Amino acid sequence: DSLKVACLLMGANSGDVYYNRINSYLPVSKYIYSAELDSSILFQKLDQYDLIITSLHYPNNNFWEQHNLTISDSIFLDKLSKNNNVILNIFGHPRLLNSINVSNIQAVVLSYQNSLDFQDLSAQLLFGSINATGKLPISINQFSAGDGLFLKKSRDFQFSLPIEVGLSIDSLNRIDTLVNHAISEEIMPGCQIVVAREGKVIYQKSFGYHTYDSIVLVRDDHLYDLASITKIAATAPLLMYLYSKKSLNLNKKLKHYSAIFKNTDKANLKMIDIFTHQARLFPWLPFYKKTLNELGELRSDLYNASYSSNFPFHVAKNIYLHKNFNDSILNYIIDSDLLVEKEYRYSDLGFYLMQHIVEKKIDNSIPNFLSQNFYYPIEAYRITYHPLEKFPINKIVPTENDNYFRKQLIQGYVHDQGAALFGGVALHAGLFTNATDLMKLMQLYLDGGKYENMHLLSEKILSKFTDAPFSDSGNRRGVVFDKPSIDPNEDGPTCDSISLKSFGHSGWTGTIAWADPKEEIVYVFLSNGRAFPDGDNMRLVKENIRTDIQKIIYNSIIN
Repeated sequence: DSLKVACLLMGANSGDVYYNRINSYLPVSKYIYSAELDSSILFQKLDQYDLIITSLHYPNNNFWEQHNLTISDSIFLDKLSKNNNVILNIFGHPRLLNSINVSNIQAVVLSYQNSLDFQDLSAQLLFGSINATGKLPISINQFSAGDGLFLKKSRDFQFSLPIEVGLSIDSLNRIDTLVNHAISEEIMPGCQIVVAREGKVIYQKSFGYHTYDSIVLVRDDHLYDLASITKIAATAPLLMYLYSKKSLNLNKKLKHYSAIFKNTDKANLKMIDIFTHQARLFPWLPFYKKTLNELGELRSDLYNASYSSNFPFHVAKNIYLHKNFNDSILNYIIDSDLLVEKEYRYSDLGFYLMQHIVEKKIDNSIPNFLSQNFYYPIEAYRITYHPLEKFPINKIVPTENDNYFRKQLIQGYVHDQGAALFGGVALHAGLFTNATDLMKLMQLYLDGGKYENMHLLSEKILSKFTDAPFSDSGNRRGVVFDKPSIDPNEDGPTCDSISLKSFGHSGWTGTIAWADPKEEIVYVFLSNGRAFPDGDNMRLVKENIRTDIQKIIYNSIIN
């Protein structure tokens, strides 16, 4: 499991920018110290953490005034560093060091002033995104003038200005205008947007609220239901891994992987046809309707209000499904008719058929396997199934007020009804994350599967999955990945400025993630605008909000 880190802010001025930037790298809890508070309670809370990043934020007034901590602040810091691992970041005059016993502190960073830029850069310095080259201007405490460590940056991931990677900030600001208009018109309650180029995040903003009641603001670390982006963020890495281990062959048929398909009309469906959506599978089946009685209520033989070994699948709050119903879902799919024509028709059904096959092959649960092999190595700690097991509910954006199946506001449980019947873990839906962490995964794909010095995926296999193998016959899809439209008359998933090498996926809830190797651009847009307050809200799609934002990004490139 990951390191437990807390961020403790001290001093008269705000350290929010510093905290928010640290929080972009990994989930950290925020605490604020005040001399008026009972420090024994704070010590108790901080005791559970492996590391406490402590920052002192002082007003940027006259640099020549007295610079010392109050005695109570000094005592507090001394005690904290004796009990815990502490990194200390000082936003203020170096003379503040004279009031601090540094002998038990792991590291000291001097940032001189508490400007917002200094807060942002100091946080990036801690995580190795930028170099450290500063030297002390005066002798102080146990340090001499000229002391300082030269640290080379240790990671490519960083937050930069658009101009540094050839984009115009003025042009990018048109995104804000477009989004604020869409929110005021109630096309969506809110969203998160991240744009990166050459691995540097140059635009990261959250807009609006969780819902139209304007109570909970969307923050950068809040999680959205990704819907079908799960296919490229969970299923694609799983399949690429199995492909690399030679335990998945895209030209083999379903019957080769499981006996349950023998003697059915699904037996000869090829893997590659399933994952490029041309296997003649029906687009969608409303399985949940089979679990309702004639009054439209949950069947009492299939559902229970609490968990037990017979009712293990957690469908929503206080709703658990019987363990045998999953087999029924597979049988419904096996018994469903195949379409007559072999052509591109988007379908989730093949992903259901593959799930038990994939689980057997990885010999692990899908969430654990993905976290250990992909999400944690790239420090994307917020990409997760079952978000309520790891994050408080107020950090998860609700999707739909479901009045036809679960009869509740769906928040922290997967919106997709089929994935919900699987207890929230499926290959076609179920993942939650924030825009920044999804950007990290898309960047891994752009970088040919390499992160820092680790090869998590093979470049050759990535290009096999992100190419469109059947574009000659009019199917734009990659293997699992979506691609730009090849038919000029078709409304594709992207704007028209994008290269055909690019790839990504959208999600029913109102999400999209797209990567373009030609321009080295990653674009992530997360919203619940398509699902909230209910699935009748088509305006996010009709008014092309997602693709219009993408168009602004491409128009911002300075040739």
